[in-house]
This record gives sequence, C-alpha cells and structure tokens, in this order.
Amino acid sequence: MTSSSSVFCDWLDVTYSPLGSAVEDLRLWLDIQMFPVRFSDGVKCQIDLGRGVIKIECKRGFHRVSASGSAVSHLRDLGLFEEYLSILAMYPHKVTRLDAACDYAVDGPVFLRSLEARYPLDTVCLQRKALRVTRFYSCRASDGLLTGTWYAGHKSNARVTVRVYDKQAEALDNRAEVLPPTTRVEFIFRKDHGCTLRDAAMPYSLYHQYASPTIVPKPADAVEWVAHGEGWPSAARPPKLPYEVFVRRLETSPELARLAELCSGFGEAGEATLIRAFTTQLRRSRIDSDSVVNKAG
Repeated sequence: MTSSSSVFCDWLDVTYSPLGSAVEDLRLWLDIQMFPVRFSDGVKCQIDLGRGVIKIECKRGFHRVSASGSAVSHLRDLGLFEEYLSILAMYPHKVTRLDAACDYAVDGPVFLRSLEARYPLDTVCLQRKALRVTRFYSCRASDGLLTGTWYAGHKSNARVTVRVYDKQAEALDNRAEVLPPTTRVEFIFRKDHGCTLRDAAMPYSLYHQYASPTIVPKPADAVEWVAHGEGWPSAARPPKLPYEVFVRRLETSPELARLAELCSGFGEAGEATLIRAFTTQLRRSRIDSDSVVNKAG
C-alpha cells in the first residue's frame, strides 16, 4: 500500500517535575516566535499556533506541555519543530502522549471495509491484550457508503491504541477543506510506553512497529523500534526577549487591542480601569520576579 505522506507526529504531551521544568524557557521561546496567548490564569495557559494550540499546565505535582496535531503541523511548516523539541529536552521529562500518523491515498470506505473483513470479531491485538473495536460511521451523502472512524481501544487504558478514519470526509465536514480520497491511520502512544522526543521527530520505526502488518503491509526499510531509546539533544537557554520583539508584540496584541476597544465605550472611567488593571498586573509580575531572584540568592 502506497502512502500519500510520510509518518508524522500528530500530537505531543511532555510532563515534568515542578522542580525541573522547561515551561519558563518554552514560554520565552514562544514569545520570541510571536505566538499569541489565548488564555492564561497562572495555572493553565493556552497559546495559539495557526489553527492549533499549545496548552501549558503547571500544578503542584507536575508540569505538562501539550501540543495539538495542528500546532505540531504549524511548527513543522515554519521549520521550528526540531527547535521546539530541543527546548522541551532541556530538563528531565516523560513523553506522556505521542500520536504517530500516516495518510494513505485510499478512499475511506474501501480501507474501512478491508479492516472489517480482516477483523470480523472486532478485536485487534496491538500488544498482548486484545482491544475491542468501536466504529463511528455515517452514510456519505455522495454515494450512501458507510464511512467514518474505526477505533481499536477507544476509551481504554491501553498504552497503545489506533484509529483509522476517512480523512477526506473529516476535512470536508469540519473545515470545508477538499482533499482527494485519503485515509489516515493514527496510533496513540500513552504514558509509560517508552517514547522519546526523538520518536516525535522521527516516528517511522515507532509507527511501523505496531502498524505493520496489523493495519498496513510492512515496508522493507522498517526497523525494530526500541523503547526508552535515544533522546533528543537539548538547546541552549533561549536568549532574553529582544526589546524590538516586545514592542512589536505589544503593538500587535489582539487581546490588548480588544480591551482598548471595549474600554472606549466607558469613556474616561473605562480607560482608568484598564490602566489600573494593567498597573496591578505589572506590580504583581515584579513581585514574583523579585521573589524568584531572592530564592535563587
């Protein structure tokens, strides 16, 4: 079977101990790249990357950085994904979710019917324990054929699960995007499976360790994947945010522009409230920075 894409990472979660976390370095790096912050409350933060999002969560017991498939794709398109991985690699970490996917130039219903014929009892073995198959199908408007998602291990606690879905139909239904006939095969690897950041950068062996021959034929160049294998080289600490970048980000901030627009409706009282809120936040940030410096001293 000929793929229409290379194997690629389509989701990535990385978890740290709060005692040694790449979160602050990553936030600075994302600031330098001018990615806008959608939401931040001191515990959770969401940063927009194209149509995707990076979610950062800082709790007492752990820190987690989660990049959606669209965010990872956006980083790849910008040539920044490997640099992103290098920032994540700066501190001890665990890859707690990694999705590895590949697109095939096969019409969804054709691919799904082949899986149904191969697994008539709706059970699939990806590891030692068999997984139940769940189907989420609907009739395609153009020809009435059943299409959708074939999912092995849906809502299970298995370390490895797989979903196969009609990417052409998904793109058309969700984004009005027109694609040629395409089926996506996507494996989800969860915590304690032994994935590394190198697997996120080069997921070919990881993907085919489970996809071949369970879902697709095994390619001749597929080699055995090794758990807890070689990691990804870490980066030097990001430089301090250049003043010019800070000014540009401040002037182009959509949230700041929206707040200014809203406060204009309240006249001088609205303007005073906005300035007071911003001044309070500045003082709070200064206190937090001084506290970090004092602890380090």
